[in-house]
Amino acid sequence: MMKISKAESAVANQIIEMMGKNDLPPWRKPWNGSQSLPHNATTGRRYGGMNMWALMLAPHSDPRYITIRNAGKRGLRLKPEWQEKWDSKEFRGYTVLFWNWPTPAERLNGKAPYCRMYWVFNLEMFDGVDDAKGIKALEDLETFEHGSIESAQKIVSGYKTIPKIETGGDRAAYSPAMDRVCMPKKEHFPKLEEYYSTLFHELAHSTGHEDRLSREGVTNIVSFGSHSYSQEELVAEFTAAMLCGEAGIAPETLENSAAYLKSWHKRLKNDPDMLVLALRQANKARDYILDKKYEN
Repeated sequence: MMKISKAESAVANQIIEMMGKNDLPPWRKPWNGSQSLPHNATTGRRYGGMNMWALMLAPHSDPRYITIRNAGKRGLRLKPEWQEKWDSKEFRGYTVLFWNWPTPAERLNGKAPYCRMYWVFNLEMFDGVDDAKGIKALEDLETFEHGSIESAQKIVSGYKTIPKIETGGDRAAYSPAMDRVCMPKKEHFPKLEEYYSTLFHELAHSTGHEDRLSREGVTNIVSFGSHSYSQEELVAEFTAAMLCGEAGIAPETLENSAAYLKSWHKRLKNDPDMLVLALRQANKARDYILDKKYEN
């Protein structure tokens, strides 16, 4: 059996106790997000389906995208580093698909749906955006000046097989396929402790990669809200809470962690072994990040 330290038990028990309280406030997103999801820079129309998810994983804080042709019409110029990649054909843009669905009358006349492929660029890749006409403006986001928390940064730096971390955008996520963590910028977090808690959560997911601890919720494709997905979210947030305890910042983050865990626990309330398994897997993930040996 895996041994759980007194400190870890204290953090876990505190979270479980909070989860049982009726007055626990709802989970809150701990960063100031952009005004919208990825969208067309000129029409404002949001990308949907696979296009949305693909662009959300792109390492940009600006949610606006445009084709190279439309950019040229508005006097936008690729920044030198991106122009070089364009000229060498190293990067031709992000692929998006546009489906055209015929009307009922058109279908009766034999017209079938078709799909077109486009390549779009993020506005951060261009010079001249401020002077360009026809570009949808973004509202200014409040930012916060932060340094770093030495104890928390030490944990991040000590993760020996840490995945690539890219900042920007309005989403915190881990991509197993690319072994990459996407994080909002640090200055968009009102509380620095919540930045590290969020980063610890995504790094916890990365420990489930097939080359690390190989957890089912990471190695297999699972649907949102499924048992495996919910289980993995519990593992990641328990791990984050433990790492916050290790860094000495748990008092600033525990309440929001408890609220997040409670939202997932409701989906699995008929599974009494779920929390036990989540705690055991979280302990392994925590030890992996801290480069400590663990017992099966």
